[in-house]
Amino acid sequence: MHVPRQLEMFPRSRPSHHFEVLLLNVQSSRKNSTLLNDLIEQSNTDVAFFVETWLRPTGDEKPPSKERTVVTRSKDIDHAKLSIDLSTKVQEIPIDSACDKVEAFNAIMTNILDKHAPLKSRTVTDKPAAPWRTATIKEAKAERRRAERTWKASKLTVHMDILSNVIAKLRT
Repeated sequence: MHVPRQLEMFPRSRPSHHFEVLLLNVQSSRKNSTLLNDLIEQSNTDVAFFVETWLRPTGDEKPPSKERTVVTRSKDIDHAKLSIDLSTKVQEIPIDSACDKVEAFNAIMTNILDKHAPLKSRTVTDKPAAPWRTATIKEAKAERRRAERTWKASKLTVHMDILSNVIAKLRT
């Protein structure tokens, strides 16, 4: 940790009964130590404190992020080819018994679906919510987004007033 040069403390001859304190972040002082020393000397403060605000107190660490794998199907489907495959493959279902029909239908549909919309997997990181983001705030933000969508769709002054009220409620 870099600390600017120590300043000599001279007794001040001010007829006041209060104590003046200057609080500075060490992170911002690294590049500007000369400017900070001048600031301290000119500020007429009795004591200057340097703190490191980016450090968390012990026991207040963030919980680790969790990763999970999500499997989805592709949305880029050629509907013309899909309908051709469906019409030709459905005719190939055997007519023996109802159980065989269901099993054959499920197998054919699964194969067609895998061919036209294959499964894709990706890793998603679930980050823990910020401690200040409570359920009330989350609900209020969702209400604001709903009001905003309603106003954008209609452009009516009534919906704009509703949106303004929701935003004002969220800010309080």
